[in-house]
Amino acid sequence: MLGTYIENVRNSAPLVHNITNYVTVNDVADAVTEENLSEAIQFVKFFAKEAGCIIAVTGAIDLVSDGDTCQCNLSKPNH
Repeated sequence: MLGTYIENVRNSAPLVHNITNYVTVNDVADAVTEENLSEAIQFVKFFAKEAGCIIAVTGAIDLVSDGDTCQCNLSKPNH
C-alpha cells in the first residue's frame, strides 16, 4: 500500500509548500485538540480533496489526508 502512495506521488510531480511561522509556532501546534478533532479532520479532508493534494498538519495531534481518508496520530509527551 505504501508503495502505491509513493508511486502516485512520483507520477504526479507535486508542488510542495511548507507553511510555517516561527512567531506563532506554539499556538498553531496546539490548534487541533481532542475537542475539535472531528471538525479538523473534516476540514483537512475537504481542503485536500478540493486542492487535489495531500495535507499534513503537525502538532500535538498530527493529521494527514489525501482528501478521501485522514490519518490521525495523537502525540503524548514523554515526562
